[in-house]
Amino acid sequence: GDLKVVLPTLRPIADGRMILCQGNFLVVKDGTKTFRKGMPSCGPFRLTEFTAGQGSAFERYDDHYGH
Repeated sequence: GDLKVVLPTLRPIADGRMILCQGNFLVVKDGTKTFRKGMPSCGPFRLTEFTAGQGSAFERYDDHYGH
């Protein structure tokens, strides 16, 4: 249904559910090609690059309250 999450991996991951709990996990809608500039986010890193189907790159966000 609409709430189904598919997490494709190259091999089985026993603790795969834990991946979803990590702060560095990015969930995007299927078919997303780009993100708009200034995309709202939180955390110690900000998105700098996104390549659909391949990966994402982040940089340290020095103004994060935790630093």
